[in-house]
Amino acid sequence: YVAGEDPYFAPGKSFEYSNTNYLLLGMIIESAAGNSYKNEVNRLILEPLGLDNTYFMGDEIPEKILVNSYADAIGQDGILEDTTEIFSSLPVTLADGGIISNTQDIARFSDALFGGELLTPESLNTMLSWSNIDEREIEVGDDYGLGIYEEQTPWGEIWGHDGGAVGYISKMRYFPESDSTVVVLTNQASYSLPSATDSIFSAVNNTLFGEPNND
Repeated sequence: YVAGEDPYFAPGKSFEYSNTNYLLLGMIIESAAGNSYKNEVNRLILEPLGLDNTYFMGDEIPEKILVNSYADAIGQDGILEDTTEIFSSLPVTLADGGIISNTQDIARFSDALFGGELLTPESLNTMLSWSNIDEREIEVGDDYGLGIYEEQTPWGEIWGHDGGAVGYISKMRYFPESDSTVVVLTNQASYSLPSATDSIFSAVNNTLFGEPNND
């Protein structure tokens, strides 16, 4: 879909989030490793960290693992429909998403990522080299590194990323000042209804770090 298209800007001149870029990175991984993206993620991340509750689209997922998802998929009329079958029918995981996990595994991944288990110090520093986000993207963070957002919040600086699929929303945030991670997963997504993810995230942070002083 991008072959022959002109880039929005020269490399290093601006930022715009793009799933296509992640698909290209997945192709680079497969070319460099001589292996599939899925196998490399398993070999380098899931197996060494013991992430036994993390799956790929297309895997045989135990029924008790996957909770039902709900989305305003028909007409955007504020009525949530069960979209579990739609999500389950997605064929395979590509490098732009499609990984299924739980809060425990995601928190373990965060600890390993920022604790130096997965990357060399040089690579981690490169990942955390921030570029100012274009105003069109400002609602998702203040700055962007390599596959990760940085944001200043009432509870301090946070690093992380959001994710989503049909009826599911995920939010992982690492707090470098306290070396802690907050993960929020919800099974309801709708453009016409307010998301519970941000309110849950704020409530958890208030419990952990105290309510911010707005004076």
